Amino acid sequence: MTRIDALYLSMTVFTTAGFGDITAVTQAARIVTTVQMFGGLLLVGVAARVVVMAMKAGLRRRDSGGG
Repeated sequence: MTRIDALYLSMTVFTTAGFGDITAVTQAARIVTTVQMFGGLLLVGVAARVVVMAMKAGLRRRDSGGG
């Protein structure tokens, strides 16, 4: 198992993408898929941060009596 294989399998487990019937077989495909999975995690993280920051701002606004 190469380092690329290990990274691909780790990202597959971490992102809960799963080991379906269609998997990346070549090293190049595994690199592309790993980048895509990482991008998906990053997108979810940014979206969660935006939601949390909006909630905090709303709570601050409500507590300060602003409209």
